[in-house]
Amino acid sequence: MDFMTRLLVCIAGCVWTALGASFTLEQILSSAFPYEMVAAPAAGHVAWVENARGVRNIRVASPPDYQARTLTAYTADDGQELSQLTFSPDGRTLFYVRGGAANRQGEIPNPWQAARPPCSLRAPSRSSTSRSRPTAAR
Repeated sequence: MDFMTRLLVCIAGCVWTALGASFTLEQILSSAFPYEMVAAPAAGHVAWVENARGVRNIRVASPPDYQARTLTAYTADDGQELSQLTFSPDGRTLFYVRGGAANRQGEIPNPWQAARPPCSLRAPSRSSTSRSRPTAAR
């Protein structure tokens, strides 16, 4: 957990305790954590990465009701980052990178030591559907 996450958990715990409510550490740590929020330049969409118990997925909300829905369907805490969310100029396509940056030796992060190492992907995802189609990044 990074510093800001720890700080927010600590503050939430202090506030909750001051209000006299009881809770477990598991309840605090299991709540989803949103980050990388971006807004589309047109069409009014907003998107963000959500980390729920280590499983990262991209969520999007659209006008007029802004009900959040999940665009990606990753199901495991595989340690792969989702980052660089970028909407197309018309706001209909969302691009993102899956995987971390290469180190000095050119190795992509492989925290699970998978037999087939991951690659960094930049994947377009239509904001109007729940499908994404990865394409290799250059």
